[in-house]
Amino acid sequence: MTGYFSLFAITTILLTLTMPLSHAQETQPDPLSAPESGKRIVAPKDSSVQEITNLKASIIELQNKSKLGFNKIVTCKSVDAFGVYSPIEPSTPTNKLIFYVEPANFSTLQSADRYIIDCAVDLQILDIHGKPLLSTENASKINRISRSPILDLYFKIELNLKMEKKPAAMMVRIVLHDKIKNQSASAN
Repeated sequence: MTGYFSLFAITTILLTLTMPLSHAQETQPDPLSAPESGKRIVAPKDSSVQEITNLKASIIELQNKSKLGFNKIVTCKSVDAFGVYSPIEPSTPTNKLIFYVEPANFSTLQSADRYIIDCAVDLQILDIHGKPLLSTENASKINRISRSPILDLYFKIELNLKMEKKPAAMMVRIVLHDKIKNQSASAN
């Protein structure tokens, strides 16, 4: 394995999990605490609110029943937020690889008024023959508890490569494990 690392050395692997800003703003320091006393959550008196709530429940039910996978995996120059990224051309030389990843059909466990997501991400770097050069299990854990449904999710993977000489072709494999539905999905 050390022979492969004479071609290149990986100096940093950074996985960042984020969710759309609307969900991030709802997060409280202790997601299991009750609302502050004296404060009420008031919903508008509109039938569309109930329709939207029902649609969100249907989406969660469909995602929970469907096969785990990926909506998008894009190599990027930068990733700023959900759906906000700058793709990079595949042949562009770089010492930093950034991947924008949108999982599809991750499970949500609903418990009372809480929505729970529990996933893990493995990262593998493979040679052109599919032999692992580097494998990091549980490189990132995605554990979220929210008071509102999380319907869209993305995470970012950054690989900083220190090049000693031009490396041979390599592939990156991302493996997503959904601990609630006990499924895994991978993509190269």
